[in-house]
Amino acid sequence: MADYGLLNNIQGSMSGTMPSLLRQITTPCKIGDALEIDVLKEYDVTFESEVTENPVETGFIVADHVIRKPLSLKLVAIFTPTPVTFLNHFGGAPNVNRLSDVANALMQIYQKADPVTVTLYDAIYDNMVMLTAPLKRNVQNGICYEMELNFKHVVVVEQRTEEVPEEYASNDAQGKAGQTEKDGGTAEQKDIGTGMTTVVNTATVDISSLQTGYNAGGDISTGKEITATVAAVSIISALQY
Repeated sequence: MADYGLLNNIQGSMSGTMPSLLRQITTPCKIGDALEIDVLKEYDVTFESEVTENPVETGFIVADHVIRKPLSLKLVAIFTPTPVTFLNHFGGAPNVNRLSDVANALMQIYQKADPVTVTLYDAIYDNMVMLTAPLKRNVQNGICYEMELNFKHVVVVEQRTEEVPEEYASNDAQGKAGQTEKDGGTAEQKDIGTGMTTVVNTATVDISSLQTGYNAGGDISTGKEITATVAAVSIISALQY
């Protein structure tokens, strides 16, 4: 869980004029417009197809007998109130309500059920529908969220309508067909919520990984990543003079 931006800077400084083999990452991965990921541990992109079980006759295009299923994307992401990556981007100060903000953002995506854009380091995935987002809390994760988010790509098409002159319709259909692009009104929808309400912490709480113990910090934020970041900053400062 190192700060990849800092690691790339260190590698560039130590190698002199030699280019870094790692891509310098300056901004976090993002889900939708506002939800940013502190640490992306891993992600899987799956292309899946289904082929007919019937024999395909010679001379026919085999691709016509293959059903291409929508792309699926799995993210293993960590959200933490103590910035362990992209310190400058997140401000470097602990945010006691960070996990509530993450839960609210995921609930908003879940309620709207609209496709979102998932922006990763090496690719952008458009029109992705969130399938699962488990908000798991345990001793190992401590004050962090580590979750497996699953998305499925949805193909968005535009419906096309054409007007057919009434004289071409049958005698029974004439005068009975609906008007093209006529407003059919709006359906009434009622928001029933999600059943979950997050609590905003207004108290001043020191949640820095340097002060919390193992039980509070968990395996993810035990202070080691903060120590590594402090060491990285010290190395960079030493190399600059």
